[in-house]
Amino acid sequence: MFDPRVLSYKALVEKFFSDHACEQRSDGRPQYINAIWYKSDDQKSVIDKKVAELKKDGKTVNTRIAPVGDFYKAEEYHQKYIQKQVKCA
Repeated sequence: MFDPRVLSYKALVEKFFSDHACEQRSDGRPQYINAIWYKSDDQKSVIDKKVAELKKDGKTVNTRIAPVGDFYKAEEYHQKYIQKQVKCA
């Protein structure tokens, strides 16, 4: 869960886009579209500035940007998915 006392929203947005820069999809399958949500106009402004910066650098941004809505926790098999998929050698 995001805690602004630990990490700023700007730092979170920077990390999000750095981690997802190579995963920008545009194949129309909504289950694979990157998305970022905001709770306030200030948060949306941080996102908009980052997107403008990326586009200025010639990057394509296919990330869905939307206000926070209802949240539903994923099924158990999706929890800690990466840790469950990584096989140690």
